[in-house]
Amino acid sequence: KAPYYLGCLLYDRERHEDAKAAFEESIRRGADFATPYRNLALLYYNADHDGDAALRMMEKAFSLDTTDARILYELDLLKKRLGFSPEERLAFLAEHLDEVSKRDDLYLEYITLLNLAGRYDEALERILGRRFHPWEGGEGKVPEQYIFSNLAIALRDGNTDRLYDTFTYPESLGEGKLFGAQENRQNYYLGLFLKRSGDRDGAEKRLRAASTGISEPASAVFYNDQPPETIYYQGMALKELGDKAGANERFDKLIEYAERHAGDDVKIDYFAVSLPDLLVFDDDLNRRNRVHCAFMKALGLAGKGDLEASRESFRAALAEDPNAFAPRTHMKLIFGSGE
Repeated sequence: KAPYYLGCLLYDRERHEDAKAAFEESIRRGADFATPYRNLALLYYNADHDGDAALRMMEKAFSLDTTDARILYELDLLKKRLGFSPEERLAFLAEHLDEVSKRDDLYLEYITLLNLAGRYDEALERILGRRFHPWEGGEGKVPEQYIFSNLAIALRDGNTDRLYDTFTYPESLGEGKLFGAQENRQNYYLGLFLKRSGDRDGAEKRLRAASTGISEPASAVFYNDQPPETIYYQGMALKELGDKAGANERFDKLIEYAERHAGDDVKIDYFAVSLPDLLVFDDDLNRRNRVHCAFMKALGLAGKGDLEASRESFRAALAEDPNAFAPRTHMKLIFGSGE
């Protein structure tokens, strides 16, 4: 343990090569506990940019203590960074549900994967069966899965009650609704339901609500940044209301922003609010931006009816990140396939 402790001190002083040597020495001396392997994984990934070596270390760390939910969470996070498919991650986590249930963040990853797999009822049941607690980096994540589960069930079953449920958060979600929360998505689909049922006044009211809000696209770095799908649903609602020019204005803005900013070099200047992920393993912000812009362009093209180009842009986003929730779920909403 002496070189392990030394490695921790060296890592704290950002002497990464010396820290790595110390952790490796701890392992050579027969370390049979998880932390030196876990710490080496961080160094291999963040300092050496060697994902394969990092994965070997994290898998070894977890094998030494399969009851450690934090290491399991970090192992899954690394797999997410390395582009493991949602199906692979879900199958692995399903083998360790006792550990998954020990942490809100890890449990929510499991619920998110259930939603990506189309297991909406199970996802909603698990959300409602747990009392979540706020954590930095988790803001907005539990409500999003709650809203999506209800929305997906509503669209599958034609159940408007599920859509109405999305406007109120159960206390067990652990956070309330942000002031000015943009609910374009729920209002749009509720408007369609009401229109088909013959309630013209109710439909117009909901579609008007869906058509309002900020219509200028922006980056998506912090958790309360406006997601591009709100603008997409504004456009779709305007299209339903007969305002084709207003709809195309929204769609064009999405396409133009995406094409203009897809190659941006993204930097975070300060922490205005918390980032939407726990940064144990460094995230590639430029890759995140490319996914964001490809998704934005896909939505704009879909709104304008260029479905083949939209599909290609969705594929580009998911090629960069197969676990990107909004692109994958909206591809399924628009095309009926998550591919």
